[in-house]
Amino acid sequence: MLGRTETPQAFVAAWQQRNVKYLMASQKYMDARFGEAEATGGKEKRNAVMSALTAAVRTGAESTVKSWLDRPNRDEACKRSVALIESGAYDFLPTSPMYGELESLVSWAQR
Repeated sequence: MLGRTETPQAFVAAWQQRNVKYLMASQKYMDARFGEAEATGGKEKRNAVMSALTAAVRTGAESTVKSWLDRPNRDEACKRSVALIESGAYDFLPTSPMYGELESLVSWAQR
């Protein structure tokens, strides 16, 4: 639809590669939190924590995507959104909010 050569999966993979150290650190952190939930309340608690987190993330993501695409010319909105992501506007950079906390998370994950 946008005339791009890569698949959506390849596009996402490129963003993930640019931000891999933060993704890996957050995965390790979430695995630890899910493990704690399971240790204190079994698989039911782990699943409940995971479901609550998934719902919160999904709500935020859906709201962002809706704001991007809720425009009269959807093709142009898609192109603009892709360009923003491709330009690094959604990468984790020293200018990003909470960058210090993200770097601390990476340090913790490397222990």
